[in-house]
Amino acid sequence: MKCLLHITWLFPKKASFLGISFFIAIAHFLSPIIAKAEDKRPSKDLERSYQPNNLQTPHGIINLEKPHQPSPPQNSQIHAFKKKPAAPKPFWKVVNDYFTQPMPEHWFNGTMNEEFPTMAKQGMFELEPYFMGTTPLAQINNNGKWGKTSGSPNVFENSWFFEYGITDRLSFEITPSFNTEWGNQSGKGSYTSFNDLPVELLYNLFGTSNPSLNLYVGFQAPTGNYQNESSTDAGSGWGTWFFNFGLQSQWSFLVSKHHVLNVAFWGLANQSTGNVHISGISSTYGTDTGFNGTGSASQFGSEGIGLEYSLWSRKATIACDLFESWVAPIHTTGYEANGTYVNNKSQWSQTFTVEPEFEYSFTEHLGLLVGLEITAAGRNTTAGLTPEFALNAVY
Repeated sequence: MKCLLHITWLFPKKASFLGISFFIAIAHFLSPIIAKAEDKRPSKDLERSYQPNNLQTPHGIINLEKPHQPSPPQNSQIHAFKKKPAAPKPFWKVVNDYFTQPMPEHWFNGTMNEEFPTMAKQGMFELEPYFMGTTPLAQINNNGKWGKTSGSPNVFENSWFFEYGITDRLSFEITPSFNTEWGNQSGKGSYTSFNDLPVELLYNLFGTSNPSLNLYVGFQAPTGNYQNESSTDAGSGWGTWFFNFGLQSQWSFLVSKHHVLNVAFWGLANQSTGNVHISGISSTYGTDTGFNGTGSASQFGSEGIGLEYSLWSRKATIACDLFESWVAPIHTTGYEANGTYVNNKSQWSQTFTVEPEFEYSFTEHLGLLVGLEITAAGRNTTAGLTPEFALNAVY
């Protein structure tokens, strides 16, 4: 029987011929020398990398269904599920990607009180005439309390802002202006006078448009009348040169797919370069007829935030300025007409202003701005309402 089983196992065809095929199944089941081929396929211990049709060979893994197409090594399949997630971007990279992303086209004009950035290209220029009128409402004392006005005049001011791009990072600007004042306590007529003339250079420190950081350096020439005035309404100059300096930064935020928020920050200071001789009436230094002496101006300036938000189309914008203007104490010494010695020093003057505005651009080169300046708080100043409008042209 044992021999028969061996014959059946070794020579199955002969076994069938001998009529002993019945024993074939038994031989396969009972044979103690069954040699089973080793299964080289990866086990299910590989979990999600398990591929039942892949066979491990000395030359790599072969797909039994597609034997002529090589498969990646088994260890690469295993490590593919062990890869760590990509490291998050550095914070500075996330911020840079946000501010350099494409923005929807919108024709902004810049708010009415902000300091402007440099021109975007060499040879570009901007011309913006302003027209504004101020009506006094109250006098604010040193403690910030509001009281009745003390004969402050009505004021109409016209200024012409001009900026030219010398290079794509350096610009030049100049702003001539004049005032017309009337209606003070004297009851006399109106008086018109030119103001001092500011001239400045602007330099874009980063060379980028969003955000931008611009440095201001310049001077203010004493072109305005400041002494021998016929009335305290007739002058608005300082009589001395000033050195101007400041910073401006502009940021654009993508609020939604079609809306952009522009935010401008600025701070500008003006430092006087010396004393000035005063004769007669001076509205700036507070002297009267017959006075003879010296005035010592110190500093003045402003800082604030300008906000612009694009509306339903690229032409319409709502805006708002929040800013403070200030004047440091002025020192005046000399003699009045009757020989009385004068040694006065004024107090700090501050005015906090809110101005809601609306902008409408007819084209990408021409826009109209309207706004209303409202005094919100202050000290040693006059509170008022100042409606104004401007035309903005950029070429």
